[in-house]
Amino acid sequence: MEPSTNGNHWKLEVLRGKEVGRTFALGPGELVLGNAPGDRGALNLASEESDSSPRRMAACHASLDCSARGLTVRDLESPGGTFVNRQRILPGQARLLQPGDVLQLGGVQLKVVESTTAPVAPAPRPTITNPGPFTYVIPGGPTCRTWDDVLTASAQRWETLREELVSGRLAGFLVSIGRSDLVPAPMTPGTPDERLDAWLGRLPTTKPDRPELDVHPSKLVIRATPGGGAIRRSVQVANVGLRLMKSSARIEPAGVAWLKLEAPFVGHPFVTIEGTEVGLEVVIPDRLPAPLTAELVIDGNGGSKRVPVILEAKPLAGDPVEATSTNLSPTTSGVTVAELIARQSPLSRVVSWSFASLVVRLLVGLASGSLGADALVASGPGTPKLAGVAVMLAGLAGVAGGWLAGRRGGSRAIAGGALAGAFAGIIASAVLVATCRAVEPILGTWATSVVAVCGLWALIGAGLAGLSILVVKGKS
Repeated sequence: MEPSTNGNHWKLEVLRGKEVGRTFALGPGELVLGNAPGDRGALNLASEESDSSPRRMAACHASLDCSARGLTVRDLESPGGTFVNRQRILPGQARLLQPGDVLQLGGVQLKVVESTTAPVAPAPRPTITNPGPFTYVIPGGPTCRTWDDVLTASAQRWETLREELVSGRLAGFLVSIGRSDLVPAPMTPGTPDERLDAWLGRLPTTKPDRPELDVHPSKLVIRATPGGGAIRRSVQVANVGLRLMKSSARIEPAGVAWLKLEAPFVGHPFVTIEGTEVGLEVVIPDRLPAPLTAELVIDGNGGSKRVPVILEAKPLAGDPVEATSTNLSPTTSGVTVAELIARQSPLSRVVSWSFASLVVRLLVGLASGSLGADALVASGPGTPKLAGVAVMLAGLAGVAGGWLAGRRGGSRAIAGGALAGAFAGIIASAVLVATCRAVEPILGTWATSVVAVCGLWALIGAGLAGLSILVVKGKS
């Protein structure tokens, strides 16, 4: 281990990781920390990351600088952030570290350790009673020499330490080092996990010994195809602190029909040593015209977290307007207008759109005050009356808009939908009348012929159908 420029030795000790107690010596200069930081001036901590941890380190997560000033840390704009004593530091901010500070990168915790060239005995701690150093080797785990070591190792070797307590070997060790006062009471109530947690709470440690809640993901977005059925999703609840975490889960608002907790979590608290998978049952409705939202709430002695859960319709593969902000409005069945158009063959589009154009022109004529065949020509070529057309289309579109809005948003949305529909009808009437007056005069003397006007509007409908074939690809 090389000395730093201020005459002190610095090293990092693994508090939470795969090799608790392992130390990394730090030399002078800058050192990059991460799970793939490269070879020069770097400390690769990938071997310490737990595969089950929801928190992950970045390739180049943070940097340490050992100089005459001391040891400082900087976050290298890592996605999960760098924490010192559970407080996140700003990206690029230099934080001066002190002996005993705890760094957290992803799910790995590292303690800053300093030893001077002339060791100085630490000041006595009157609140802690310890007859002297001890050596406690957890089977298959690290060697503990302080109560802090025992507390830290419990997070990694909980099951082993629980077996030590249940078997009585832990009590025998405590008696051998003169700490009979810490021997677990054999009649302590609760499960073995709760008994071990109660014992850890009695240890004369110097570090925080509380659990800490974390969840992954922090927001759950579910995309599904409407039509019924159910799917399963889950949220990982992690304990990134120490001691046993006791939590409960619930769905808000209460009574949500489409989102339910799996049976083991309904009304029952659960304990978390390292991680717990909270299962969710998602009921897919037959129709999903708008996203559904709810929250999964986790409460307990490790804190409280809220996970927004959003259920939305899965976009159709190959939809040409799927990723744009100008998507055509969905129909009442949840199918977009573009999809309905795509379902028509080219021949069907030409025939149906030509016929629809004739019907529209007939309605314009009827609204202008004419009936029968005269509706096309009696008012004179290209001279339909805007007032009548506007009244008719505003009424029809207003009724349709109010009905659609009521289906989607309830009775409160009917008035707004009807108003929007009526306004759209007025705009459409102006476009139709302007089209008639601009296009029909090209027929000249033929403008008084029903056959000629019908042919013209059939041709307009066919042209629009051809344009749709180019824009919206459908079946052949």
